[in-house]
Amino acid sequence: MPEWISFARAVEDFNYVVTSVQSLPREFRTARPHVGVVNFPFVEDSHGRPSVSELDRICALEDRLVKAIGGEECRLGHIIGIRRIQTAVASTKPEPVEVRLKSGHFKSTAFAIDWSNDGWAWYERNLAATNLEMAHACYRELHATLQKQGDVATVSRPVDFAFFSPNAESRAQLLDLLALKGFRVTESRDPEQPGGDYFVELAFETTLVQSEMDALCSWLLDVSEATGVTFDGWATPICRPPANG
Repeated sequence: MPEWISFARAVEDFNYVVTSVQSLPREFRTARPHVGVVNFPFVEDSHGRPSVSELDRICALEDRLVKAIGGEECRLGHIIGIRRIQTAVASTKPEPVEVRLKSGHFKSTAFAIDWSNDGWAWYERNLAATNLEMAHACYRELHATLQKQGDVATVSRPVDFAFFSPNAESRAQLLDLLALKGFRVTESRDPEQPGGDYFVELAFETTLVQSEMDALCSWLLDVSEATGVTFDGWATPICRPPANG
């Protein structure tokens, strides 16, 4: 899965856009237990979103913010909401409570940093993607590419799903669970070097209707987490409509 993703999240009839870093290791969270949030107001366009120039302006402010807090590794992501972008950073301590950032050629603006939230629990509620959101974000470009190439998503076909496992036991547990759903093994490889990963590829008959694939991949992510393996994505043949005549 990618380190950074963007996804939409509907809350009370408004689609918030979240861009955030995922899969942060426990050591990172332990070393930086405090999460600070800065509100950057923006002038909305006719759709209630920031214009390209407004987004560029706030992204420049975000760059200055993370530099002031401790560097790029402190950046957690942001939420584009109603007339504001909430930007989150991680830190070893809950300070500063205010930062002054250059906001023009001869101008700087003070922005408050709110450290009063419940830290990483706030991140999990607001920035961490659910497995369904993760699946949609990771594969929407693949769906778009297949559509451009003439694929008929409603046609059922065998789709290959790949996984990496740290050991033979977790791979076996994965295979047992997927077999119950009708997956069949098409390739399985043991590591070539000591300490390497175990690989397995399985085929499953399904359409490529995006909502159905999102739900299936979300479930596969759930299974992967439960068994300690890594879901590495899917591949499919292109199914085009028959030529006329």
